[in-house]
Amino acid sequence: MTKETVVLLPGYDGDGQGTFAKLSQLLRTKYRCIIINYPYYLQTSKSYSLSELIDHVRQQIKKKGNEKFHMLGFSMGGFLASAYVSQYPEDIVSLTLVSSSVRPNVTKTYQALIILAYYAFKVPFLARLFSTIYSSPLLSDLVKNSPLPLPRDNFPSREAYPLFGTLANVLYESSTSDTTSLIAHIKQGKSAILFADDTSFPASIYAPILTNSGFRVIVKKTGGHAASPDYWNQVASIILR
Repeated sequence: MTKETVVLLPGYDGDGQGTFAKLSQLLRTKYRCIIINYPYYLQTSKSYSLSELIDHVRQQIKKKGNEKFHMLGFSMGGFLASAYVSQYPEDIVSLTLVSSSVRPNVTKTYQALIILAYYAFKVPFLARLFSTIYSSPLLSDLVKNSPLPLPRDNFPSREAYPLFGTLANVLYESSTSDTTSLIAHIKQGKSAILFADDTSFPASIYAPILTNSGFRVIVKKTGGHAASPDYWNQVASIILR
């Protein structure tokens, strides 16, 4: 029997293979998984706009020869998945957001910071300076508990420009787009898996927003932002149901 295809989009670190290593193993009995790495992963020369990431994802999918597929976005990958689906709704069978949303929901202060970062990180020096400070050992205890933890241990500041520059672009472009209204009118299945103890995408904030956009929302009590040992087991069990 031919397996259905699910396209998996990772968070802001761009490491699809690392993020979805466990989930893809859990889903393989039912689904063929296409795991996407973002083009800036482990390279240092360029940051990407949201539209460039969409083009990259579509090219990777087309190389696999798929016409219809399920799409799943984790964390920042949910913004990208939502933007992709709003642009190419005919490509998908369903959309699933995991610890994510269609767009950021932030205070005016954080929105101002997103705008500032969007313009500031177009200067590679400023992105590198931010990363040097953010990845300082002096801030390690603070950063590891923040909504934006470093993607891996000993994160090198030389990789700051592509990663944080792209993140700033995606946050800004997602927060200023009309993706929410476009997604609300899409007829394909839409689901979201949220966790009550997730500091990046808390269920208490995002569940009502996604419900109003037509998503079937499943809320789990514990799991954090992919921090719990059974996080992906919980996600897989919901998807396989």
